[in-house]
Amino acid sequence: MQQKIKILGILSIGIGFLSAALIFFGMKGLFLSLPVGFLGMVCSCIYIFLDSKHSINKNKFTAGVIGVILNSIPILLIMVLVFLNKGKH
Repeated sequence: MQQKIKILGILSIGIGFLSAALIFFGMKGLFLSLPVGFLGMVCSCIYIFLDSKHSINKNKFTAGVIGVILNSIPILLIMVLVFLNKGKH
């Protein structure tokens, strides 16, 4: 079980890096990074749930937390763009 949880943590970080990297490809990349980030967020939440259920990792910054941070970057960028454009009108 620990091996599966470890693989899920690595997968959530990998999807998070992919989601964050897609931002640099313009608007098409930004809109593509949203579903990828959602998938990574699901993996991260499952990792955090299983990790806390089985008490495997005692660190504060686990792979799930890092995955959540990386997968939320596209949503935060869209929020910043909305607020910056709202001030111009």
